[in-house]
Amino acid sequence: MIKVAITDDHEMVVKGLQQMLTESPDIYLTGIYMDGQTLLNGLKDNVPDVLLLDLHLPDSTGEKLAEEILDTYPAINILVLSSIDDIQRVKYMMQIGCKGYSLKNVSQKILLSAIEQVYRGGQYLDPVLKEELLQESITKQHLRPSYIPAVTRREKEILSMLAAGRSSKDIAEELFISIHTVENHRKSLLRKFNVKNSLALLNVAKQKGI
Repeated sequence: MIKVAITDDHEMVVKGLQQMLTESPDIYLTGIYMDGQTLLNGLKDNVPDVLLLDLHLPDSTGEKLAEEILDTYPAINILVLSSIDDIQRVKYMMQIGCKGYSLKNVSQKILLSAIEQVYRGGQYLDPVLKEELLQESITKQHLRPSYIPAVTRREKEILSMLAAGRSSKDIAEELFISIHTVENHRKSLLRKFNVKNSLALLNVAKQKGI
């Protein structure tokens, strides 16, 4: 018997989930919670094996609740059940320890399979989201070697002077701008090239022929 709890503030969604779960002889519904605080209070007395968690609640976010719950109850298997299909949100929830992420239009058969999967220590990802993650990965791999960030004329000047070993003070004096402005351009370049320091910036810029 798998103990399952539902956290969602939409009454129609809750009723649908409740019907799906109670029809299964392998599921025991331990609780239904409409907001984050009620959930946290309920977990003190009744810890489920699997928690179905929505990301949007009246008093908290799913991200915040998941972090707190997993810190206090690491044995709970959280299966996010949300209408949000943003890949960055999906990746974040999985990275912090959630065991699965499903969209709310899931069928009863797939939902029960996902619950059993995470209960047994596996992970579940909605097929639509899995495909989006795959496409994102392929796109990044395709773009990585040839992608060149848009660099302004001034940024190119500063990049060239950094490559020549010039300091921010020297660059500021030669271009008749403040050191603060030079540093702002340097930070912009670091951000555009996704690097942490000037040495890495110069190496990547050289590789890309800038």
